[in-house]
Amino acid sequence: MIHKVQKVFKLQKKVVGLICNVERKTSSEELFRTLNILPVSCVYVMETMYYIKLNNKGLKQNLATHDYKT
Repeated sequence: MIHKVQKVFKLQKKVVGLICNVERKTSSEELFRTLNILPVSCVYVMETMYYIKLNNKGLKQNLATHDYKT
C-alpha cells in the first residue's frame, strides 16, 4: 500500500512540474502552493480528519477499551 501511495505522490509531483513547465529537479513545494493543489498525503490526512469529525459518536475512545492510558 505504501509503495502505491509513493508512486501516486511521485506521479503527482511530475504532473505539477509538467504543468508549470519546470525542470525535473525543481522543488515542487512552491508549485503546489502556486497551483493551489494539496499533495496526496495532505488530502489523505484531511479526509481522515473529516471522517473522524463526521463519525465521532460511532468511534471508540481509548478510555472505552482500557482503564489506563496507552
